[in-house]
Amino acid sequence: MKWRVVCYLILFTPAITVNSSFSQEYRYPPPDQNSVYKNLQIATELVEKNLEDQALKYLDFCLYKRPNEKNALFIRARIYNNKKMYLKALTDYNAFLSLEPENREALYSRGLVRYQMGQYERALEDFMKLRDVPGNQETKSVFYKTDASGNMAVGVATISSMKADILNHMGLCYFQLGQYQKAIDAFSEGISISPSSDLYVNRALAWEKTGNISKAIDDYEFVTENYPGNEMAAWNLLALKQKAGSQNLRLNELNQFIEQYPDMANGYAARGMFYYEKEDFLAASRDMRKAVTLEADNEDYLFNLGLCLIKINKPDSAEVIFEKLTAMDHTHAGAWFNLGNIRYGYAAYNEAIACYTIALQHQPGQAQALYNRALAYYQEKKLKEACSDMKMVQKLDPGLGKVRSFLKKHCIE
Repeated sequence: MKWRVVCYLILFTPAITVNSSFSQEYRYPPPDQNSVYKNLQIATELVEKNLEDQALKYLDFCLYKRPNEKNALFIRARIYNNKKMYLKALTDYNAFLSLEPENREALYSRGLVRYQMGQYERALEDFMKLRDVPGNQETKSVFYKTDASGNMAVGVATISSMKADILNHMGLCYFQLGQYQKAIDAFSEGISISPSSDLYVNRALAWEKTGNISKAIDDYEFVTENYPGNEMAAWNLLALKQKAGSQNLRLNELNQFIEQYPDMANGYAARGMFYYEKEDFLAASRDMRKAVTLEADNEDYLFNLGLCLIKINKPDSAEVIFEKLTAMDHTHAGAWFNLGNIRYGYAAYNEAIACYTIALQHQPGQAQALYNRALAYYQEKKLKEACSDMKMVQKLDPGLGKVRSFLKKHCIE
C-alpha cells in the first residue's frame, strides 16, 4: 500500500466547454469583445461561484486582447492546474512570472505543477527560490493535499505560514530525486519551525530509504503518540515491526491495529496473508473478503481473496473474482493463469487453453502456465501443441512436474 508523503495543490473544480446557450443558462452576457476589465470582472465572479469552466471563456478573451494581463494569466493557470492540463498551467505561470518574477503565490503554484509533471529538479528550484524571496510568507489560498506520487488525497488545508510547507516540498523533491539525506534535512528543518505529523511521516519514509529503521520507527511512534488517529503512521509503524516480530507478536499487533482502525482495509489484508502463510485458509479468506469490502477495486486484495477461495475449495467464487480482475486489468497474467486452472478443473480445456495463452502473452516464459497449457492441449488430443509447450518447459524449468516423462512417452521424434 502506498502511504502519503504530503504536499499541497491548489483546488479548483473541472472545467467544461461553454456552449451557445451559455448566456441563457447562467444569465451572464457573452464575452465583451472590447473590455478586458469587464471580462475579467465576470470571470472573477464565476470563479467565486465555482464556475471556473465558464470563467475560462472570459479569461481567453481577456488574454486575446491583452496577453500580459497578469490576473487573467494567474486565474487561468489555476483552472488548468485543476483540470490536470499541467503543460498549459505551466505556460501561464511562466508568463505570469516573467512579469512578476518574485510573486510568492505563483512560484509556489508553479513548483507544484512542476512536481506533478515529474520535473522535480525544476520544482526544487522554485521552492528554493520561494524560500529565499523576502516577504511575510503568508498566503490566503486553499490547497489540496497530495501524496508523493502526485495523486490527489482527500482533505483541504488553509496555509497561513509557508516556511515549513516550503521545506516540506523541498524534501519531497529531494525524496523523488533519491537524495534522501537532503530530504531528511529539509523535513527536519521544517519540523524545527512548525512541527506537523506530515513532516514526521515524510521524514520517517526517508529514514526507511536510508536503511535507518530505528529512526523511522522513532518518528512513526512520535506521530502515533502525539497525533492520535494518524492512520498512515500507525500502519507504517506496524509494517516495520512486522518484519522483525515473532509470529505471536505479529498476530497480536495486527489484532490491535484492526481494533484501533476497523475501517482500514490493509489491516485485514495483512492479517489475511498472515493466516494464509499459516495455512489457515478459512480465516485468511474472511479477512481478505473484509479488505475487499472496504476497498473493492484493490487488485492485490482481490487477487489474494481469489487464491484463498481456491484453497477452501470454492472455485466458482474464485472464478468470479478473477473474472472481475481481468475486466479491471486485461493484462493481469496471474488472474488469467488462475482462471485457466479453474476451467481446467471444470474439464473446459479449450477455455483453459485460451486463459493460459493470454497469461503467457502478458508474462512470457511462465513455465507453469506452459506446463498447464500442455496438459490442456493433451486432453484435447492436440499432441503437437502439447509437445511444443513441454519442450519449452524443459528449457525453462526441467524439474517441473512430470515434464521429462511426458516428453519421453508422448513426444519421441
